[in-house]
Amino acid sequence: MRQRVNIARAFATQPDILLLDEAFGGLDEVTATRLRKDFLDLARQQKMTFVIVTLSLDEALILGKRVLIFGGPANVVHS
Repeated sequence: MRQRVNIARAFATQPDILLLDEAFGGLDEVTATRLRKDFLDLARQQKMTFVIVTLSLDEALILGKRVLIFGGPANVVHS
C-alpha cells in the first residue's frame, strides 16, 4: 500500500518526467504485477515520460518502450 501512495504522490505533482529506482522491487510478485499495470495505465493516460531503473529485465520489457542494458561501470552494452 505504501508503494501505491508513493506513486500516486509522484503523479499528483504532474512532473515533466518521472524517475523510478527499483519502484516495484520490494513487493511480492502478485502485488508488483498489479502495481506495474496500474502505473503503466496511469502513465499512458497522462502521457507521462518516465525512466525506471530495475534489475529485472522482464519488468523493463513490460514497462519500457526503450530498454538500455548497462554493464559496469555505466557502459551501455545493449540498447
